[in-house]
Amino acid sequence: YEIYLSATSKLVVETFKISRERYDIGSEALIQILLVRDNDRLPAAGAVLEYDGKEYTANASGYVTIPISSMDVGKFTVMPQLVDYHGVKVIKYKVVPFVIFDAIEIYRTEHFPNAKRVDVGTGVKIKLYARYAYDKQPFKGVLRVCNISSQGEGIFTFTLRRNEVGKLTVKVDSAADTLYGLSKVLQKPFDIISVS
Repeated sequence: YEIYLSATSKLVVETFKISRERYDIGSEALIQILLVRDNDRLPAAGAVLEYDGKEYTANASGYVTIPISSMDVGKFTVMPQLVDYHGVKVIKYKVVPFVIFDAIEIYRTEHFPNAKRVDVGTGVKIKLYARYAYDKQPFKGVLRVCNISSQGEGIFTFTLRRNEVGKLTVKVDSAADTLYGLSKVLQKPFDIISVS
């Protein structure tokens, strides 16, 4: 009889899971990375990974859960180092885990009449041009400004008026994103002043 023993020489990142396609900047994403042994493809339960100065241990199913956050827009790869798995120190990436952090960006505004000052009670037509900061594609969903909602894709129109003297600050109060569930809005607010 001959007995062949196949020892694990490296761990393999087989796949990864995240709950959403994109996350708001400033929020936390939990990425689940599946580690298997190279010799038999069984879960590498108990493997210890290090990422960003912290250690994480694989559960019985071979998954390691790592929290990721960023204040910057972009696609961030998550490639932790293998600290130890029964003496094995090598990790191979069959897939490279990543998380996309994004925001809704108001990149252009228009208003008519095109003046900083308008008469009290005058309706001002506002157009906000919105896109996803990550890939510059038109934002699809609902924007709310001064308690008025506008639904669309890329261009959102509002008619705002102030019935007394004063300043009206045009700023997105909230957003409901149809595609990715984002809510973070990047915008430079502007003022319209009502005069008599």
